[in-house]
Amino acid sequence: MTEPRLFGTHTPFPSLPKSVKESRLSLPTFTLEDAFETFCNGVNFFGPWWSHVLGYWKASIDRPNKVLFLKYEDLKEDTEFHVKERAAQLLKV
Repeated sequence: MTEPRLFGTHTPFPSLPKSVKESRLSLPTFTLEDAFETFCNGVNFFGPWWSHVLGYWKASIDRPNKVLFLKYEDLKEDTEFHVKERAAQLLKV
């Protein structure tokens, strides 16, 4: 794949493979009830929820040109701006 690429995931940043293109990804199987229960307990299937979020936040600080940490509240506050910014990033040659 040529850059830029867009990749959305809930996998913790340290757990991402070096090359998503070359890796064989699989999804965990779980029920909605299991997902709800673990989320209510502050845990996801990769470990504590806040550690998971913190990993991406730190990665976005270390690699601001590679990792985007976009909060829902920011997107909701100025949707047009963020959509245009993402489009501009993806259209860069």
